[in-house]
Amino acid sequence: RLKKPPRFIFTSTVAVFGGPLPPVVPDSAAVTPQSSYGSAKAIDELLVNEYSRRGFIDGIVCRLPTIAVRPGAPNAAASSFVSGIVREPLAGIDTVCPVPLETRLWISSPDVVIQNLVHAAGLDASSMEGSRIVNLPGLTVTAEEMLASLERLAGAEVRSRVRCEIDERIWRLVRTWPGAFDISRALRLGFGVDRNIDAVVRQF
Repeated sequence: RLKKPPRFIFTSTVAVFGGPLPPVVPDSAAVTPQSSYGSAKAIDELLVNEYSRRGFIDGIVCRLPTIAVRPGAPNAAASSFVSGIVREPLAGIDTVCPVPLETRLWISSPDVVIQNLVHAAGLDASSMEGSRIVNLPGLTVTAEEMLASLERLAGAEVRSRVRCEIDERIWRLVRTWPGAFDISRALRLGFGVDRNIDAVVRQF
């Protein structure tokens, strides 16, 4: 009933992708989620597009990288370890990396993601080149590179609190997630990106 539909920002996820993908995933790649979480998000993306088409909302879908380093306690999410391998050692707690150290991860810091969501709230949808969905910029890092950053910034003793112990349940999911995206469109639209992994760890 509103004269102008409200701006609606939906936070989706790179977990909507899965299956065979190019080394660098474009915005236009088809979504083939390999988890219930990714499937639910893909359904929501379709609803945001449909409700925007019908004029109920003025929606923009932001696909978030894995957010690292998150504050607080570990949770049950498959991606929880990405923050945990930095957060827990800095708190003096031993922890486990449940995926191979060479696993590529697509991450963004909390500060940059917040800035990008605020930016999306003010974005003119007509500037989005025909698609209301954008993969937010992130960094491609391996678990090993995250731990190397931890050692550079906090020392070898802190790094030694992380051991690698493959968890097949988590690894089955994580290995379906893309490790790199083409962010040229997002940068054209004015979204920001973290400088490097040291900046991400230092922020936390």
